[in-house]
Amino acid sequence: MNATEPGVTSISEEPKPTAQKPKIATIPKKPAQKAARPAAAPVTKPNKYLPTDRITFSRQLDILRGWAAASGPNGRIANNDDAAKIVKMASSTLSMNNAFYSQNGFLIKSDGGYIPAPEVLSFLRAYEWAPESAATKLAPILSKTWFAEELLPKLDFGPLTTDEAIQLLADACTAGPDYRGQLRFLLDYLGNGGLIEWDGNQVRKGAGAVVSSAKAPSTDTVQTPSNPPPSMSESKRMAPTFFGTTEGAVNFNVSVRIDMAEFATWKPERIAAFFNGMAQVLAAKADIEKVEG
Repeated sequence: MNATEPGVTSISEEPKPTAQKPKIATIPKKPAQKAARPAAAPVTKPNKYLPTDRITFSRQLDILRGWAAASGPNGRIANNDDAAKIVKMASSTLSMNNAFYSQNGFLIKSDGGYIPAPEVLSFLRAYEWAPESAATKLAPILSKTWFAEELLPKLDFGPLTTDEAIQLLADACTAGPDYRGQLRFLLDYLGNGGLIEWDGNQVRKGAGAVVSSAKAPSTDTVQTPSNPPPSMSESKRMAPTFFGTTEGAVNFNVSVRIDMAEFATWKPERIAAFFNGMAQVLAAKADIEKVEG
């Protein structure tokens, strides 16, 4: 063992460095990709204009009256601003229903604006006397719309549920489910016009629906040996004249059916002319009977 000199510090052996493990490079993980969302189904747009669902139905009726008021009693051309001032609505909002009104005959497009149909003017006048039933004045227009022509014949065979009625209208105008609210408005129009009765759950044909009373003669008679078809000569011999036949007999039948909703819209002059015409027909019949007698 070696001694150290005084005042000299002994130097110990330095420890050997320990061997370090090599670092392994790590590859960062990619964030998990979210599952792709299925593409939304395309919205099926209708091929007919529908009433907007951004305006309540009662306000839509107000808009119609506003157009009538803006046009005046003489039916002049009015524009969006004219009608909007009356109903106190922005003209851009009011115009949302113009295409629907124009396509279905409520408004007639003209240079510089629209002219309300005569029935819309009648609606305005009737509202002053009976607001609850004034919309029945729109029945003549409503009966000619595509949605009335689609729905009313089906109701001849019985009532429909609301869902069934809406589905029929949707099929007729190729509208998707997104337009259900606007299709319901069509039922509102028909209901207020008196063409249907709708309680929210079931749809029935209304008293104001136009019913055709003209019926073709029955051709279902079966020809048998005991009931042979008339010969050509017999047909000519039995051919009727204006009021009678060549056999000297007079066959005269009158059957008149007028819907009360339609009759209520007749002016006094038209009613007088109708009954005057009936009187003339009856008088002519009586004269012929005297001659034949």
